[in-house]
Amino acid sequence: MVYLKCNKCGHLNEVRSENLFVCYKCNQALDNSFSEWKKKNPGATFEDFKKQVCISVEEPTQVKTKKSSGKVTAIIIAAVVLLLGGLGYTTVHLISEYGGMSLLNWFRSEKTANDVLTAKWVKESYGSYGLTLETPEKMVKGDLPMPDNVRQVIDEMDCYNYSSAKGFKVLVNSIKYKDGLPDFNLQVGANGAVNQMKASAGATDFNYTEERVMKDSIPGIIQHGTYKQEGVGVEFTNAMYSKGRNMWQVVTIYQDNDDVGRAAAKRVIESIEIKQGVRM
Repeated sequence: MVYLKCNKCGHLNEVRSENLFVCYKCNQALDNSFSEWKKKNPGATFEDFKKQVCISVEEPTQVKTKKSSGKVTAIIIAAVVLLLGGLGYTTVHLISEYGGMSLLNWFRSEKTANDVLTAKWVKESYGSYGLTLETPEKMVKGDLPMPDNVRQVIDEMDCYNYSSAKGFKVLVNSIKYKDGLPDFNLQVGANGAVNQMKASAGATDFNYTEERVMKDSIPGIIQHGTYKQEGVGVEFTNAMYSKGRNMWQVVTIYQDNDDVGRAAAKRVIESIEIKQGVRM
């Protein structure tokens, strides 16, 4: 394991990615973080940083335990990175519960119904900061679990999901960070999102493309990707936009042979609107 020592309180913070900016113990900014170190070492890499700055501690022997026989009750369908104004925190969001149903069976058996494309969709605003989009039904408000120290830097956060019908799924996050924090780093956030999806258990053959976009004069990044989850083909689109301390994210995901789901997901992404001036 690799750790970064906080120069203020001496706490050793485990380094899992380059997005570590704040000490987990004292909640103070790390003046020796990778981003700060790279300013003085522009040609160096993250691996160089870990070797030269971080403290390496031999990982203790893992105790092997029997696998739980309990039912699989959640399907991981999207990953979101909350780069909280410089506070790096990555979390995988579980938005749908399917008691006793494995992820493999879910992808194999649930394609989007054909009538989804012909039905009357709902255009709705989600969150307090002007995000609007269309879905077959009104999305359900959810929650995104996170540690207290992360919640302390959030001014407001709203999470929604569309998962009531079989087939494609949609996840929405609308977040505003508290005043006094740095602006959201869109590229780092987008990188973290796909890295978490790539690192999820059972994910293989991960590929994606990325494009810079503008939506209502707000910069964004749209990532289109494919991977296999336990051997089953999956496709996703991750659309992220940010302005100042506001961040909006819309994720769609569906089985790779679900043509209706692909068309429906495309319609969702294309319907995104962000009305500037709404509590921003």
